[in-house]
Amino acid sequence: MEEQIIFYRTHLDIFIEDAFPPIKLSRDQHVIARQIGNCRDSDVVQNRGAGKTWLIALCCHALCCLYPQTFVAVCSKTAKQAKLVLEKLKFLAERNPNIANELTSNNARSLVQI
Repeated sequence: MEEQIIFYRTHLDIFIEDAFPPIKLSRDQHVIARQIGNCRDSDVVQNRGAGKTWLIALCCHALCCLYPQTFVAVCSKTAKQAKLVLEKLKFLAERNPNIANELTSNNARSLVQI
């Protein structure tokens, strides 16, 4: 199990497809997810409508699964833009039970907060 977790931590793109079916990443999304999993800082530059927010929300969620007690801060020019990442995560959780299971909390506080 430990070897599998180590592998997934360095191959975030493979973890996303294995842990959250039926999600399939495109080639460029594979590259970006792998970079996010292996780098301390990542910059994603793509044109409008390429799915940056969706992919970053998915990668943040995957990292939180692989690294328990991880804190993710979303920063942007406006609060509306930052809130989009949480909305995408909510959208993913509504359509994927594996993602929803990771977001449930045993106590009254939600694990995802603004």
